[in-house]
Amino acid sequence: MLHTVVLKNMKNELKINIALAALCLVLGIFALTGMIRNGKSRNLETVQSALLNKKYVKQVNVIEVTFPEEVQKIGKSLRFELDDGGNWNLVAGGKRLAADSAMLNQLIEKVSSVQTFTKISGSVSDWDSFGLSEKDSTHFVFGRENRDGSSEEYSSVYAGFENADGSMIYVRSGRKNDVYLIENALYSYLQRDAEKWIVMELLPSSVDFAETSVIRINCNGKGIYRGVENEADFAAKVHTLFSLRGYSLVYESPAAKPENLLLVFELESQQGEKKGFSVYEAGEDQYCVLRSESGTEEKSWGFVISSWSLNKLKELF
Repeated sequence: MLHTVVLKNMKNELKINIALAALCLVLGIFALTGMIRNGKSRNLETVQSALLNKKYVKQVNVIEVTFPEEVQKIGKSLRFELDDGGNWNLVAGGKRLAADSAMLNQLIEKVSSVQTFTKISGSVSDWDSFGLSEKDSTHFVFGRENRDGSSEEYSSVYAGFENADGSMIYVRSGRKNDVYLIENALYSYLQRDAEKWIVMELLPSSVDFAETSVIRINCNGKGIYRGVENEADFAAKVHTLFSLRGYSLVYESPAAKPENLLLVFELESQQGEKKGFSVYEAGEDQYCVLRSESGTEEKSWGFVISSWSLNKLKELF
């Protein structure tokens, strides 16, 4: 009887020891995985580097971002070009849309900042595991196009999966097989919505076209000029026109027909620059705005505004 009890106790202890060993093994695997994912393993190689060499920062005038999925009707790629005035533009379908220059300049600043790169792998076979294959990654290219037609590529970066809290991201260069884990400075630039990248103001400002430089406003054929006697009222109207934004981007809106036209605005600056927009009725509480420049209306891309914005425009005249 005693022998039986002892034997049972030994079996129970053996089961407990096996269970504890298995638990330790599992915890060890999780700990190792966590160390690798967060780049904290002492055995992993680290180096101080940047995604873009700082000496090329002032040279970059073209940025291309290619996503795994299509961006509205633009396609999978967003191409941004820097104009002579220092403003970034989204180029799509042969047309140009004013891009968020501050956002793109900040992107260049972030990718050129030196940080710690933790090498995770040097094998192409591991790309899928970290979201770095061609089909899964977001591809950033920073380069330059010269007036003589030649071009240069300064940096090609593939961004893959993020870690659990989004603070770190896996990346690789287009020129090497190595996979690195870095601080996620690209978080804000993985947005697939075109609205995140462009200026949604109905009247984007520029060096030659700003609030203070506008001298004439014309609405549906009725014009007013800036003068001493109406300076405050004129400035308030211009401010409203420059402040209103669209909330959605539309491509070749079916609403842009003469019978749906509600308002036509044109503004002229001291430098002779002419910009404006037309407002079309597009449905219940929705109105489509098409920008115009020097009297030519942009038919491809437009913005949706609400009835609140429409009423603000109507109050101006």
